[in-house]
Amino acid sequence: MTKAWARVTLWFLLLAGGLSAGSAAPAGGVPLIGNQTTVDYTSRDDILGAGLAFSASPTHAITGGDLTLPDLEGTVEHAGSSIRINEFFGNSVQLTELEFDLTGGLVRADVLAMAPGSTVANDGAGIFGLRACSPATPCAGSGGDVTDGFALDWTVDAANLVNQFLPAAGLSGGVQFGVATLDLAFVPEPGTAALLAAGLLGLAAARRP
Repeated sequence: MTKAWARVTLWFLLLAGGLSAGSAAPAGGVPLIGNQTTVDYTSRDDILGAGLAFSASPTHAITGGDLTLPDLEGTVEHAGSSIRINEFFGNSVQLTELEFDLTGGLVRADVLAMAPGSTVANDGAGIFGLRACSPATPCAGSGGDVTDGFALDWTVDAANLVNQFLPAAGLSGGVQFGVATLDLAFVPEPGTAALLAAGLLGLAAARRP
């Protein structure tokens, strides 16, 4: 999977008397310290047009996770994030604690679906597949083609669950929900700068025609 989507911000916290400049990147990946994921909810109008309510922030703070260098694989966590689709005064589906698994190409979330007399709770469920946007394969954004980001496509299981509680949604697996762009901030150990630079050079090369 191409990693041309990432906008990377580096925060090097080099403490006096800290690790040597020759230290290698952690085997488990370099920790993330923040910044945010921005989502263009391209399906919002369709959801509202189906007579449903939709509530979600356009940005979700990145609160943790780690990525290996220079290939930028791993997870990006968004504690406190929330997306809610519901009938007016009726059934609802809420997705919280979004986690982007960049290695597996999947977004996971804690799912809570509720209706009178019925509740389904599923933590860490796969809700969206990640489809990379690039100049060669742009994604459809609200304002036109997007060449830097990820399309979020409903998984079959997630679409079926939403349809069970919100039949008006009429979803199916593979339908695009939105387009996400990740702005990443690391606290790398000394010595990881060269690895990250190599990764970014690789990303730049991959984006050239």
